[in-house]
Amino acid sequence: MTTGEKNSLKWFVALLVVVVAGVCYIPRVNGNIGWYNSGEFVAAALTSDVPHAPGYPLLMRLASFSLVGAAPADAALRLNFLSVVIAIAALLMMYFLLLQAEIGHWPAFTSVILLLASRTFFDQAILFEVYCLEVFFIAAGMLIGLKIEKGGSGNFPAFLAGLIGALGVGHRPTFGLYALTLFFFVWQRSEPMAGLSWRWFLSGLGVGFLPSLDLFLQLQNPGRLLLDPQIGRGVAGFLRVFSGTVYSGGLFAFDTLELWQRFVFFMQFIFTDSSVLVLPAAVLALSINRGQNTLKKALLVTAMVNLIFVLNYHAFEAHSMLLPCLFSLSALAAFSFQAIQKERLRNLICAAIVVSSVMLALTRLEPPDSASTDYCHRALSTVPAGSMLLMSNDVEFRPYYFLRLTQNFRPDIGVQLLDAVGPQELADLAVLQRQKQVAATFIHPADALTSLIASFSIAADGYLFSLQDAREPEKLFQQMRASDSIKIDNGIFYLPDESLLANSYRPGEAISYQYGYEGDSESFAGIRFWALLVDADDRPVSRNGLIVGHDGHVPSAFVSSQLQQQAHFKVALQRSLIVPHDLKPGQYRLRFIIENKNSGLYQSPDLYKSLNKVNIFNLYGYLEVFKLDYGLSNRLLLDRQTAEKLLQSPLPGVYSSGNSLSVMISGDR
Repeated sequence: MTTGEKNSLKWFVALLVVVVAGVCYIPRVNGNIGWYNSGEFVAAALTSDVPHAPGYPLLMRLASFSLVGAAPADAALRLNFLSVVIAIAALLMMYFLLLQAEIGHWPAFTSVILLLASRTFFDQAILFEVYCLEVFFIAAGMLIGLKIEKGGSGNFPAFLAGLIGALGVGHRPTFGLYALTLFFFVWQRSEPMAGLSWRWFLSGLGVGFLPSLDLFLQLQNPGRLLLDPQIGRGVAGFLRVFSGTVYSGGLFAFDTLELWQRFVFFMQFIFTDSSVLVLPAAVLALSINRGQNTLKKALLVTAMVNLIFVLNYHAFEAHSMLLPCLFSLSALAAFSFQAIQKERLRNLICAAIVVSSVMLALTRLEPPDSASTDYCHRALSTVPAGSMLLMSNDVEFRPYYFLRLTQNFRPDIGVQLLDAVGPQELADLAVLQRQKQVAATFIHPADALTSLIASFSIAADGYLFSLQDAREPEKLFQQMRASDSIKIDNGIFYLPDESLLANSYRPGEAISYQYGYEGDSESFAGIRFWALLVDADDRPVSRNGLIVGHDGHVPSAFVSSQLQQQAHFKVALQRSLIVPHDLKPGQYRLRFIIENKNSGLYQSPDLYKSLNKVNIFNLYGYLEVFKLDYGLSNRLLLDRQTAEKLLQSPLPGVYSSGNSLSVMISGDR
């Protein structure tokens, strides 16, 4: 094959990468956001604000350019499409990298398709996210390294090396660890390094750090909302954001057993993410002593560094952070395909892998759903106008703020970001609570409930919780009507009357109820209260091994400590239970169960054993989203096996009401 024919084939295959990626990705692009960062990034692009560390200055500037002339309602669609463009650029850069390593066009194309068909790469490609751009920089850096190794010299390669290095580190600081693999290429270079222009290299660094300089200037703006205005001020603050060290507390958060479980899951994850061939082919490539061994070393080190970081880092999106590892393994697989000696057989195997991978991608890869914004509509639909919502600057705030910016959703309610509950916050909330309704999920900070009951009582109100006057539960006790009672130790629980319930409910709505307590504080403190929605056969409703449609809580966590200091008190708690938004219509019953400390079930479930179809890398993020989506924030998680034991009373320390309340669930919301 002549040089001209090779060049034509190279660009034909590059075009094929674009076409296949376009066919697999573009029809699945929509205007939805995910639960985690994409909503925040869209909001930051709309407001020219700074998202969470490290700020992603280059990506946010690309986003701003993409939104020129766009209506806010179209922002997510435009930026999700931008993410697809970046993903395709990363795939092309990977293809050119493998060609530079003297991998044939079709083995290189096959390797690219394996990454393209990866579920994780796809998820990041069709949502406005950061990791595909990181893969682009890693591939580009290795491509520059290969050119340097092969004797490339002059101004342009030196400038590109500095530019890619600075842009990559400015995008995500972990790129600095992957960039160290450049030394492998420099070490193997046969030509003297004097052939490279250090002046142009430094010029590339300077140009590459311009987005980071822009980030520094943005961080000095005291009016920022997405990132705490107190974070990032001054040079020291900028360095904490730029380096990502503001989140360093998430490193080395797991014990030895958890690390082993995460590693085992990683092996399963790799085998199911795109193709079972990726890992075996990558391992085989390392044993083949021909081809571009320097690139293989760089890919192996990148994969190992990335894996060590992800295994030891406690983050909701840890599985997404594995993209450099998935890229490296997919690229290594190309060396195994290239090693097949007979060209016809090699091309046949590559064609089979490409066809099967593309078919798999077309059938199993799903566009992002609207779960996060659907949750906001359900959760905030009944919040009175003029209320104040307390939110953490995290998973619950992002979809709400996205909706407010793009659809003018609930501008009649206020939002206050609450990341700590200290004496000053309690004093401010006391003033606020006297003026208007104050509601929140209180998922962050973790000690929010404990801190708040020093000054307030807390009522469950739909998906949210409302701050009450500390003595409000005393007043409610005088008004409540009971249909049944359960005596425990030195106290009595009065259960709600069925006449207080509505005739029927729709999926996603809240069943509000009250129950009362009269007795001493010691008996009250050791209680867990369960309200369980069960079907006609007394079976609880579950999803992924966890019970939904229940209100499990420790009553003492919601009643002011002022009341609990009394030797004998009477209180009534206002509670709510969320009907699962995906529950089938029909006749159900509401069961009430009380459990004391002497119960053998009084412990948290082993979630590793209880959950099914869950990504262990994202376990905590999954649980937080699960609790928000099903209205379980600040409610006890319950696995199906334990729920069935509770319903099979009598058990020691478990007291079940003799009555159950009938509940009719009507059609879809």
